[in-house]
Amino acid sequence: MAVAIQHDPDRRETAATSQPLQVTCMRCGSAFIADTPLTRCPSCGGLLDATIDVTQTLTPASFVAAPGSLEAHSGVWRFHPLLPPIPADSVVSRAEGNTPLYWDQRLADYAGLVDGRFGVKHEGHNPTGSFKDRGMTVAVSHANAIGSR
Repeated sequence: MAVAIQHDPDRRETAATSQPLQVTCMRCGSAFIADTPLTRCPSCGGLLDATIDVTQTLTPASFVAAPGSLEAHSGVWRFHPLLPPIPADSVVSRAEGNTPLYWDQRLADYAGLVDGRFGVKHEGHNPTGSFKDRGMTVAVSHANAIGSR
């Protein structure tokens, strides 16, 4: 099934962030503000990579979510400080990433972990049963923030 993406420039104004998402072409290095739908580099057709500020100072407290908040219900959005800047009113989420972690001593022993634990994440509990739900909540939310439909 094909999905048509339309752009609504008025949406961007209501969901503007103080620091818009920037993308950089992985081939030619050109940088762009991602405030309109971009799927390839306009200069060379190369793939685009989101530019995320990794110089910010974060502590464990940066990831503590208020009870009842979006961050408290999402295994993805609780890491909002490490994600592209997307306004909260643009986030589209189905609690992806809140999948169980199973600890398995047999795997820990097999891996040679001494006094260690081996956890396995059950991604089948995501809304579509795929690990891809984690990235798609960010992609769809960004599209929503810039007015795509």
